[in-house]
Amino acid sequence: MDYKQKKKKVRRKAHTVGILLFAAVILFFAVLGWILPLRPSVSQREKRELTKFPKFSISALMDGSYFSQISTWYSDTFPFRDAWVLADSGLESLRGIRTVQIIQGDTAKDEIPDAPMSGNSGGAQTETAPAEEESAEPVSLEAETENSGEVTEVSRTTAAAADSGSSTAVTTSASVSPAEPGTTAASSDASSDLPMVQGQVQNNLIISGDTAYGIYYFNLNAANTYIETVNRMAEELKGQTNVYCMLVPISSTLYVSRDTLDAAESSDEAKAMSYYYDSMNTDVKKVPILDTLMDHRDEYIYFRTDHHWNGRGAYYAACELLKAMGQTPHDLSEYQEMDFGGFLGSYYQSSLNVGLRANPDVINAFVPITCNTMTFTETDGTTLDWPIINDVSGYSEGQKYSTFAAGDNPYSVIHNPNVTNGRSAVVIKESYGNAVIPFLTDYYQDLYWFDYRYYNGSITQFIEENGIDDLIFINATEPISSIEQVQRMSGLLP
Repeated sequence: MDYKQKKKKVRRKAHTVGILLFAAVILFFAVLGWILPLRPSVSQREKRELTKFPKFSISALMDGSYFSQISTWYSDTFPFRDAWVLADSGLESLRGIRTVQIIQGDTAKDEIPDAPMSGNSGGAQTETAPAEEESAEPVSLEAETENSGEVTEVSRTTAAAADSGSSTAVTTSASVSPAEPGTTAASSDASSDLPMVQGQVQNNLIISGDTAYGIYYFNLNAANTYIETVNRMAEELKGQTNVYCMLVPISSTLYVSRDTLDAAESSDEAKAMSYYYDSMNTDVKKVPILDTLMDHRDEYIYFRTDHHWNGRGAYYAACELLKAMGQTPHDLSEYQEMDFGGFLGSYYQSSLNVGLRANPDVINAFVPITCNTMTFTETDGTTLDWPIINDVSGYSEGQKYSTFAAGDNPYSVIHNPNVTNGRSAVVIKESYGNAVIPFLTDYYQDLYWFDYRYYNGSITQFIEENGIDDLIFINATEPISSIEQVQRMSGLLP
């Protein structure tokens, strides 16, 4: 056998071995994919329930959607899914240096009206748009690389996957209407039929180095529904309960240049907040905080890997609220500070960006001066006593924000034995409000808060039957841009 024949034989053998190895790998993953016990039901990184196997129906079979649903289930629940996604993110990072990365989903935005909502005029409460000559360096798109368009497309895929149900908490459909000792519980009514609204993980991001920023999209229908809800409560409770409203901005409004936000098709959040406040009637006590946060933006007031503010940012906001109430805020140095490192929040969990992972956040939490004990009710009705600021040093990297007020629960309360002023308040909030609760603890004998995404019952009835002094709306502009979330809130305030 001459040399050419031997070489041809070796090549044929190598080709055969290659085919067999490739077939073996395909077979391995095919078998792995159908081992049901290995299939996850929850993504810990995305904090959501994964797609369930579809129920069979003749109509779905006939129109082809049944097999499409099986395909979605198969890919969404593949064994070791989170590990594969993380590995893919790591490989993607090797494709080149990207100073600024924009991740966009398909979120639509509305134009922000120049005038307040018709029929409402609460006086000018204009929020000032951040000036780019301030000391903090704004993020810009100047160093965008030639691969940036490709990155955006890859990121859109990630965002689309997260859109299938990502949230900050895995929730159930349990109805919660807790009975408070010595008070009247909010009764079950039509609001108990409202669906749980999955939470706040944002899929629209600007990532610069080790920091991510959200992209804000204004929704006019949601804004008007929110405004109408707050105005209605102020009118109904006039003379009985003070109504306060504090809107929380996302970090990009403080730190990202307008040019970059325009490139990301972001709405002007400062203008949107002015529209909200200016459309509220004079019975609503507005608490604008954007300018205050701008004054402190050189400090660590927002997380880099998560959409929330840190404890220090919540403190500055709480000071404005307390001053609007005629109270004197404590100096920050009066609180015991607890710090928890290794936090990788929602921005990291939804993007799996290696730059964010390389530099985790540190949570700054401040223990209330007079009391550090609260009680919360879970979605299944279980009631637990808990620290207002909890030691989360042993918690997983994505769960440490729950140090504030036990995280997101339908209903929580503090009966402060060291405050005897007889004053009470109800806070209506999503997770941004959790970090504010510790700073309100020292000023109320009874402090209640409801997460409108998970609570069922009439909050209005609770306020009236328990003689609540102050009703406080603490809401971030991003979650209340969802008409579903705002409609759910409005349904709890009939």
